[in-house]
Amino acid sequence: EFTQWWNAQTIDDKVAFLKEQQIAVASEFGIESTQLNIIDIFDEPGQDARGYYNGTGVYLDIDNLETDDPWELVNTVAHESRHAYQDYAVNTYLETGEPPEGLSIETVKKWQENFADYTKADDDFEGYRAQPIEVDARNFGGSYSDRVLVEQPWTK
Repeated sequence: EFTQWWNAQTIDDKVAFLKEQQIAVASEFGIESTQLNIIDIFDEPGQDARGYYNGTGVYLDIDNLETDDPWELVNTVAHESRHAYQDYAVNTYLETGEPPEGLSIETVKKWQENFADYTKADDDFEGYRAQPIEVDARNFGGSYSDRVLVEQPWTK
């Protein structure tokens, strides 16, 4: 049902829906929403870049708005938005000495160390996937996408 709805939407409608999801994720974390940017991300041969968070915004590859499973796009928005929250959590801890409510100091310190010594997927794909911030973001993205399919915000 979601895929049928998605395929009937214009690019502008798809972008608006993904922006709504990014705002919903930020609201869930109690943080300001990060700007969602739709750009053409270079794909290495044999790879399909989906998106990234760079400290100032979430970026999605425009190519994927037409070709990807929409569940994967919602997952990517949630995943990258989780990175924004991780960044917020580390900065909050550094400024106040306390993690945001609901997070342990241990978790925030792991994220802080991971941001300082981040492994890029191109350098070591398995190492990249095993990093604490990537495992956390992947888990959140999947669970958020599943909730979207259950809650069906596209029907409202």
